[in-house]
Amino acid sequence: MTTKQDRRFRFTKRKITDLPKPEREVQYRDKEIHVLALKHYPSDKKTFIVNGACKGLGTISFKLGSFPALSLEEARREAMAAKLKMQKGIHPTLEQNNAFKESTFNEAFENWIENHCRLKNSPRTVSENISLYRLYVGPLIGKWRIGQITPKMVEDLNIRAYNKDGKYSTEDCRKENRRYAANRAVGLVRAVFNYQGDLGWDGSNPATRIKKFRLRGTCDFHSPTSQRT
Repeated sequence: MTTKQDRRFRFTKRKITDLPKPEREVQYRDKEIHVLALKHYPSDKKTFIVNGACKGLGTISFKLGSFPALSLEEARREAMAAKLKMQKGIHPTLEQNNAFKESTFNEAFENWIENHCRLKNSPRTVSENISLYRLYVGPLIGKWRIGQITPKMVEDLNIRAYNKDGKYSTEDCRKENRRYAANRAVGLVRAVFNYQGDLGWDGSNPATRIKKFRLRGTCDFHSPTSQRT
């Protein structure tokens, strides 16, 4: 059983990686930078947070990002910068979220592709995601700032992807592949926003509640590049 004393240690990459999966949420605190903490969930997800006193505002807590997408070194740098602002009575996330809001979805997608997707997927999957983005997602919401993207815009994207025609062997396969492409497009938007959340964005994900098309699984699915008209 983990005690409060056990929950304070000097964070290292190895120690964080080797933490046993908890039965319920556990919070650890870094002995090097005291405002830096780590939340560890039963799913084994690990998230860096800042938790400490902010002059004139009392105790504040906010997410920095998920480990290992956000490295320990980066988390320490951000926590130290936050600590200095908190000592002056400045809430650190105000500037951070303004910066996120100024980023376009094109920029968020490029960041996701280079720093997340390429590290966790095969070259073929990366290529398919880029094609999917260029065909369905980028033309509709790519130039919008992420703080301006709404669930209605993602729903419109879903409908547009479904209505995009391609060449298929039968009418049933045509409909099935259109459903598949629409689901993939919305899933891509959801993944990019989730990654923004891992990096510290505290806005809502506009793709979370978009309903998927039901797939019958009767046809072979084609990559987005094979569906161009």
